Amino acid sequence: MKFDDSKPIYKQIVHYIHTEIVTGIYNAGDKLLSVRELATKLEVNPTTIQRAYAELEETEIIYTVRGTGKYLTEDKRRIEQLENDIAKQLTENFISEMSKLGINKEKIIAWVKKVEEVEVNVSGK
Repeated sequence: MKFDDSKPIYKQIVHYIHTEIVTGIYNAGDKLLSVRELATKLEVNPTTIQRAYAELEETEIIYTVRGTGKYLTEDKRRIEQLENDIAKQLTENFISEMSKLGINKEKIIAWVKKVEEVEVNVSGK
């Protein structure tokens, strides 16, 4: 994983784990990699992983079972809320960037429809 120097690494790891959750790499109740395993995989200090896991635990995305490890919440509504939060944030960022370019709401909608049409034609769906 390549890290952005302008953001705390643990926050980027939280985002990485969120992405793995909403894309289905982890399912409700799945055991996560241990702190050491994930630190080795991402080539970071285990303390950084502990900090990321602590934030995920605070937001009730994961929980700890003493002696066995960290697990993704079994609350499917919480996972769905995470997906909605990410989609909302991405949409807000997109609209903000388009607005900075002077593109109004109507043009943004037109662009989204145009790109969607191209995607449908390319994928055949």
